[in-house]
Amino acid sequence: MAEPNYMADIVGVFGFPVAENPTGVMQNAAFQALGLNWLYLNFEVTAEHLAAAVQGMRALNNFRGVNLTIPHKALSSPVWTKSRPVRR
Repeated sequence: MAEPNYMADIVGVFGFPVAENPTGVMQNAAFQALGLNWLYLNFEVTAEHLAAAVQGMRALNNFRGVNLTIPHKALSSPVWTKSRPVRR
């Protein structure tokens, strides 16, 4: 029997506003169907806090990545200077 794992891997979206973004419904259904202990969340991040949010995301070992809403996509290139290898 496999050991229980109580720590989910986290993915999500950074944007403002994101309260009405339905992407998590689809993503979480897919994770569940695949038997993955992953969770997709909406993170409300204003443009002026994007760099700090990315820095915080990098500090979390179980944070796997984010999508960005517009205008965050256009503002994001300076904050993506370092990446982590993908865990398979």
